[in-house]
Amino acid sequence: MRLRSGDILCVQALVEFYRGIDAAHELRRPASEATAPQRIRRGGRFFRRGHQWSSRWADEMKTSSRVAALLLALVLAGATAAENGAVTPERPRLGEFIPNSPPVPAPTISLFDLAGNTVALSDFASKLVLVNLWATWCEPCLREMPSLERMQSRLGDKITVVAISEDRGGSKTVEPFINKLGLKSFKTYLDPKSDAGRAFKVAGLPTSFLIDREGRVLGRIEGAAEWDSPKLLEVLKSFLGGDEVIKASFRRVRP
Repeated sequence: MRLRSGDILCVQALVEFYRGIDAAHELRRPASEATAPQRIRRGGRFFRRGHQWSSRWADEMKTSSRVAALLLALVLAGATAAENGAVTPERPRLGEFIPNSPPVPAPTISLFDLAGNTVALSDFASKLVLVNLWATWCEPCLREMPSLERMQSRLGDKITVVAISEDRGGSKTVEPFINKLGLKSFKTYLDPKSDAGRAFKVAGLPTSFLIDREGRVLGRIEGAAEWDSPKLLEVLKSFLGGDEVIKASFRRVRP
């Protein structure tokens, strides 16, 4: 079959069929039957053609289209991975410490204690602070609270746990929950409008942030954690400066 100057042969060609005529019909069309109007678009221009495709040309087009689709899928997969920051072979798991490199300044936020007094995060300056955002309706939060209580009681004033409730109900909702679990080692603060959650850009609860004595966020933990486990105590140990309290804690950690 001889090709005329008006024919366009391109893998990227987009074929638009009219009057309900599809490609399979065109390939089966008798030579005497009129060709349905078709347009092949390339580079923004439209070209009209009136000859019949050969079966060989159709097969080549199908093969080329499959190759092009495969290449496009590979390119899109690579772009998605780059956009999502998938540069490490394995993403951190829930409950594991994710360090910030370098540390970033903690956001400026104000909270309320159970009595309704305003407290700023900056009030805890010069201390190692663990900010824990949680809610009474959050099941993973319920699981980690006892271990958070044990960790605070064992480390004492070496670290300050600031538990921030995201419940909209305020102290009427939160206080009965605290009493039921017997949480006494750390204080709970209220964030009924979720200002702290937005400031820290929290995606889910619970999420915790470790803040150093200079007010910088050292890292975070997403999801429920076993705060008195040897692994997490070792992480905290690296930021405490002294290890005498940690060593005593290890002897009392439950198996």
